[in-house]
Amino acid sequence: MHWTEHVFRYCERGFDSGFWAEPVNAFSNAAFLVVAALAAARMARLPPGTAAYDSLTVRLIHPMIVLVALIGAGSFLFHVMATRWAQLADVLPIGAFILLYLIFALRCLAGWVMPKVILGVASLLAGFAGSMAFCPSAVSGAPGGPACLNGTLGYAPALAALFAVAVLLHRRSHPAAGRLLLAAGVLLISMVMRTIDLDQCSVLSVEGRALGSHFLWHLLNALVLYLLLTVAVDAARRAAR
Repeated sequence: MHWTEHVFRYCERGFDSGFWAEPVNAFSNAAFLVVAALAAARMARLPPGTAAYDSLTVRLIHPMIVLVALIGAGSFLFHVMATRWAQLADVLPIGAFILLYLIFALRCLAGWVMPKVILGVASLLAGFAGSMAFCPSAVSGAPGGPACLNGTLGYAPALAALFAVAVLLHRRSHPAAGRLLLAAGVLLISMVMRTIDLDQCSVLSVEGRALGSHFLWHLLNALVLYLLLTVAVDAARRAAR
């Protein structure tokens, strides 16, 4: 594998290795920076000097906000550089956020003890390993076939985990359950948009320029992350009462 090798897997880029071959895919990542800024502003409105600031919830929220900003920056980098090293800058913050949020959800929302949390995280990692073994294109950067859903199958374990946590909290009548279920629904739609990007390349275009649907994956995922972060900040606010 050559880290400077170009990755051609999106409709908007086609086989153009140019820096600005994906302007819409690149700049739609600004939505992640907006979400990070909104979450930081909500955190700043927490009552100062309360026990909430010493809680595990708050200690997890701050790095999650940073990771959302890094998701936007890494994805922008990937969609302008389109190289394997830039792809790594894209996927690492996403993976880190998924794992950190699962820890937060299981420990701070569901109230699981740490051994159970570790088991939950291990199950998610096993799911990722299984999906990547079944769909190596998700790692290689090449477009996946129908079974791999254009590489989107690699995100299926995250969707399953989010839905499972939402159902768990719903059974406990937890106030966060509704937003987590909504986030899971939006993520499912987002994954569809990522999957059909190449298939709809000849349909979704602007003034004859192929556009595709990948930018909707960015915008919908930003909405997912906004919902997840508002759940986290509200949990910190409840701890401050």
